[in-house]
Amino acid sequence: MSIKKEKRSDIICIAILTLLPLITSVVWKLFNMADGSLLTSEWNDELFYFKQVEAIIDHGYPLGYYGFNESHALSFSFAAWSPVLVWPWVILGFIFGWTRTTVMIFNVFIYMAAMFLFGLFVKPSVKQTAGICVWFLAFFLNVRYIFSCMPEVICFAHLIVFWALMLGYFRVRSEDASKGKGYIIAAIALSMLMTFMRPYLILFLVFPLLVLFVNEKGKKKKLIVVGISLVIMGMTAFIYYLLNHYLSAEYLMPFFYTDFITTFFTKGFGAGVHNLFGTLYYKGKDFIQYMKDAFYIDRAAGIFFWWFLFMMLLQLIESVLEGRSFRKEKQSEAAEKNGARKKIRFTGTGAFYSRIYMLFADFAFLVALLLMYKLTEGSKHLLTFICVGVLLMIMESKKGLIFGSLMCVCVIYFGAFHCVGNDYDFGIPEFTDESEARIAYWQQAFSEGIELDTGNVPSYDNAIIWEFNDVVGDETITTDWQMLYALPSGTGISCCYEYTADHFDEIRCRYISAPSGGRIEELCTEAGYRLIGRDERFCVYARY
Repeated sequence: MSIKKEKRSDIICIAILTLLPLITSVVWKLFNMADGSLLTSEWNDELFYFKQVEAIIDHGYPLGYYGFNESHALSFSFAAWSPVLVWPWVILGFIFGWTRTTVMIFNVFIYMAAMFLFGLFVKPSVKQTAGICVWFLAFFLNVRYIFSCMPEVICFAHLIVFWALMLGYFRVRSEDASKGKGYIIAAIALSMLMTFMRPYLILFLVFPLLVLFVNEKGKKKKLIVVGISLVIMGMTAFIYYLLNHYLSAEYLMPFFYTDFITTFFTKGFGAGVHNLFGTLYYKGKDFIQYMKDAFYIDRAAGIFFWWFLFMMLLQLIESVLEGRSFRKEKQSEAAEKNGARKKIRFTGTGAFYSRIYMLFADFAFLVALLLMYKLTEGSKHLLTFICVGVLLMIMESKKGLIFGSLMCVCVIYFGAFHCVGNDYDFGIPEFTDESEARIAYWQQAFSEGIELDTGNVPSYDNAIIWEFNDVVGDETITTDWQMLYALPSGTGISCCYEYTADHFDEIRCRYISAPSGGRIEELCTEAGYRLIGRDERFCVYARY
């Protein structure tokens, strides 16, 4: 292939990869013609993300406290998750506006930008581009998260760009060993940012630092790299600690379980070992049970576990096979003898070790999941590793398409036989006239009944309790929290579980929301609180 044709091929592949998230969304929407809507989604985390981004855009930070059971951050007013996580939405929202529709458009744009950079830096071949297209069409959760206000697409995009930078570094370096430092510096900066977003992504900070160490010659230079690496790792961990300590509200349960470490110091070495392996044993049993449940009750966490373990198995087999046949020097020598352009498309030591490191990162996070996370919550974080892990798998020069196809078959099998009908985890929430009519009523009620104090911020005067459920008659009813999307921008939200009735005389938030006709509404009425709005399922009162 001539250089001119090769460049034309690269441009076409970059264009296809850039448009791929949009094309994938359109294709999957053909199976569900209804418009998506956050108002009918049952993922309540979306409300917190959406309203906090709205408040950051309009006010710099929420005017009322976000939290759980009236907890709040030490500084400002963010919820339990790092505000760094939503930075792309904030920037795009500043420029183009922030609505329940634009968030979905932004997700597509963020994904497209990541895939553009992947194509630009990596320059995959036509076959590899085709393999990526098939994978994106098969991995239908791409589209589910595009039509949501969950930050998974942001995490997917960041990790894709990270590997684009690393593999772009190896590609450039294979052509000229003196080039590529800019790629790796950018990868280090990006992996630091990813750590501030979600702490386990610090796994990817190690790899570029390790590459720098290996590529430096001489003991003195290597020692300098080690010193710089330790400073970068320590600084990253410390900044994350500050973000988490000062900007995050206390959650209803621990984010990370660390007793497998602390037991060594509090009860001795023997007790620590017993607790460590005991945790792995019992969490492992639960892990296997979730995988069984994937077949019997279509449990989403179990399905994610199957995808993740199958991907790791394929990664291991691929790495072993590639390691046996891998000869970078012979490929380079052959290219030089033939007078061909010295351009290695995802072959060579760098690409091989990238895939090895991705396998290591997958295994490390699996161990962390078993030791530190609640399985149902942690399973969703596996999706970032799955999405990008298969992308790297496809990049193997000879067998990548085969292994990528096998992974597609696995995902399609579960999608066809165990995900259809599970609308909570996999279905795109649909636009309905009823939800739009209700949100219009609540927008009017809130605009007339909620007054935000802009002089004393953040404060509980600008916050509303969202009691997650309440007893209505003899039945426990979940609050129609989706109506809280209508709250004035800047209003803080405190998600409470069995809290309001038990602490009714101690409540600090000015406003209270709960199911209509329940014990909490009865308490509000008896206390003489002002009714802001009420429909058949949802009511809001002001304490003063």
